[in-house]
Amino acid sequence: VALQYRELRGDKPSASASRNHGMDIATGQILVMIDDDVLPGADCLAELVAMYELASGDTVAAIGARPVPPPAENRFGRNLWNFLAAILGETRWAPRICAARYVALPGKLRAELTPGKAMSGCLMSLRREVAREYRFDEEFFCGYVLGEDRDLGFRIALDRPVFLAGDMTVL
Repeated sequence: VALQYRELRGDKPSASASRNHGMDIATGQILVMIDDDVLPGADCLAELVAMYELASGDTVAAIGARPVPPPAENRFGRNLWNFLAAILGETRWAPRICAARYVALPGKLRAELTPGKAMSGCLMSLRREVAREYRFDEEFFCGYVLGEDRDLGFRIALDRPVFLAGDMTVL
């Protein structure tokens, strides 16, 4: 599998607009978006590709990584993390809206993927046709960065299977 990387600079200062533009011109079947302050694991992209190859688009539409929360010793950071997670969708109702709960995964993926409540922009991957169908809302929070990734994840998860890779974390 050939991995391609391309950095884009848009005219509009908006993460949503930039990501939509990237999705429009992408030629690959799997699109991966990684925030500029995130360090994915060395084999992260290869692992994502392998997971997508094991399942059809009806079975796996999107896969996200889990951001690593601040350590428990950092009480302020952990409290802030929990507060923001609650505001942005890590609440009790979120698991019930996830279409992935009703999908039977192939055996090899059952241990690796869990139904996703929402994806984080730190590292999110989507099949190209799903990305182009749903798109980021460019008017969300005036088009600036704050929750647009979770909004997209929730909208996709209502209709399509979105998963989180259990062992894939990013810093």
